[in-house]
Amino acid sequence: MSGQLTLPAGGVFRLDNGAARADLTLGGQNVSTASTCSGVADFSGGTFIATAGTLTLGQKSGGSSGGANGTLTMSGSSANAVNVNSVVIGSLAGATTGSPVAQGTLTFNGGNFLVNSNVTLASFSGSFGSASGTLNINGGTFAVAGNIADGGGAATLNVNGGLLDLKPAGDAGAGSITVDSLLLNGVITNALNVTVSKFSGNGTIASQTGVTTVSGLTTPGGSNSIGVLTAGALVLSGSTVMELNRTNAPNADRLAASSITFGGTLTVANLGGTLLAGDSFQLFSGTISGAFAATNLPALGTGLAWNTSQMAINGTISVVPTTYMLTYNAGTNGTVSGPTPQTVNYNTSGTAITAVPNTGYHFVNWSDASVANPRTDAGVTNNLTVTANFAINTAPTPTITAAAVSGTNFTLQVTASQTGFNYVLQGTPTLAPAAWQGVQTNAGTGGTLNFLFPITPANPQQFFRINVQ
Repeated sequence: MSGQLTLPAGGVFRLDNGAARADLTLGGQNVSTASTCSGVADFSGGTFIATAGTLTLGQKSGGSSGGANGTLTMSGSSANAVNVNSVVIGSLAGATTGSPVAQGTLTFNGGNFLVNSNVTLASFSGSFGSASGTLNINGGTFAVAGNIADGGGAATLNVNGGLLDLKPAGDAGAGSITVDSLLLNGVITNALNVTVSKFSGNGTIASQTGVTTVSGLTTPGGSNSIGVLTAGALVLSGSTVMELNRTNAPNADRLAASSITFGGTLTVANLGGTLLAGDSFQLFSGTISGAFAATNLPALGTGLAWNTSQMAINGTISVVPTTYMLTYNAGTNGTVSGPTPQTVNYNTSGTAITAVPNTGYHFVNWSDASVANPRTDAGVTNNLTVTANFAINTAPTPTITAAAVSGTNFTLQVTASQTGFNYVLQGTPTLAPAAWQGVQTNAGTGGTLNFLFPITPANPQQFFRINVQ
């Protein structure tokens, strides 16, 4: 059996049995039948005023097939006033075989709705069939003096506007919410604990004294839209999906809470254009602890990288140039002068570094075969580690030009002198002296060195040589 009650525009439906509150059931079936019993109350055009015991929407008891579907839709009228002891939305019990179904939906759009104890969504007992219950709050104030509980089936709570109050006036303590899916685009106030498998929307859990725990999917704003979800204390243990768009304000989804415990997986999707260096996105605000087991971030262009070092501090991720490390080491018998290691951005230049040999040694090359000294690495696109190589100085054989007389001077030249060596002109009056005497010393320059010896009658016969030291 099915039935529908439709309230005409401007109409008023009153239900009141005085002190002996009557229960109200829409869509109830207690027999074994293959048919579905549907009960629909469409009050979207008028005002619903009621005082009742238990409101049940979609109740199936017994049988191996068939089902029950109960739907109550209220208008946005501020004159709506419902006071019930408890609410059950979608209830299946007693099925011993088959696949019976119980479904219930309550849509509240305005006015006041007070539940003096619990709201049970998708009450399911047994191993056969299914139960689903959906509570839609789109406006007004929906107050629950007890808890909103998942009865074991598919429990959905959508707060798309208005206020859900878990501690109405006169209530001794805040209530808790346990559902499979919570879509929050309005305000939930005075909640104790909120335990959900899916959490989405752009709303607020205010004045929370407990913890919001999400075991499944968390998506602020929903799919392809930026939003902010606010709670008291938030624990994430499933899959958290955040979206960002650099041209939006705000430019990213955000989870805001007094404390946030990271866990599970974080996935960030870019809804906008190309991300650039300097872009920054705050995904979380509050005192942060814990860690994500895996983090998946949008792909970036060449030379860019994600900086997540601040995510566990202030909830922010940012796009930065890729950095590389330039490390310059000195081999034996020398040092390097200049900053090392150096951190440089992609495709930029490092700072000059100089290989300095110890006394008696000279610089040969770097371990990458470069002979630049000092060297400055430009256009850096990779990490670099090089070592300066040094070798002991070996005196070269000087190349001496033919002797010449210029005026009253006797001259010698050494071509292609080498830096790091002293070229000493030595003289002696005998061909095989016991010791040579130093006459003139020139430091090697890499070019030609000139040596000059005055010719006078006082100078006896002289033999000369160049000694390289």
